[in-house]
Amino acid sequence: AFIKPDYDGPDQLDWFHDIGIKSLSNKSLYDSFCLSECKVTDKSLFPELNLASDVIIPTPWQPERILNNLGTIGHNRPCGSFKQDFDNHLIVYTYPLMIGWVGGGNHSIMQGIIGGHGILKPEEVYDITSIINKVTFDGIVWRDSDNKSIGHPRYPEIGWVWEIAKSISKLESSPYKD
Repeated sequence: AFIKPDYDGPDQLDWFHDIGIKSLSNKSLYDSFCLSECKVTDKSLFPELNLASDVIIPTPWQPERILNNLGTIGHNRPCGSFKQDFDNHLIVYTYPLMIGWVGGGNHSIMQGIIGGHGILKPEEVYDITSIINKVTFDGIVWRDSDNKSIGHPRYPEIGWVWEIAKSISKLESSPYKD
């Protein structure tokens, strides 16, 4: 499907938009809430994400680049082992979803994932534990505490990960909160 000329996938994911909670996708709410309460500012706390084992979601969008990169990145390959290019690779990490959302470098990051080698350091980290229990995914839409529909995720799997993250947040304390 990716190499067909009419492929119309997204060229990047935006975690805040793609989660799809309408009351959270409001720009002013994002600015006031997530940038002040959720954004982790201490970069020394940022995790290293392993392309072989962590959930990192690239969206390779250009068929020619997908094909041209196949087999070129990795140990003993023409472009060598995967190395993060901070001018190209943009990763936003969300905890406790434990997802690295790729906003740049999709094609090379995808090759690193396929090869199972490489480490990425996120550019931004958001700890959304303060909102995770306020919203429920019912399999189709997001529901607030009054059971009112407040949007739907781009992909239902995001909603299921959200529900798993609720359990994680109950079992362990956030590494980003005091």
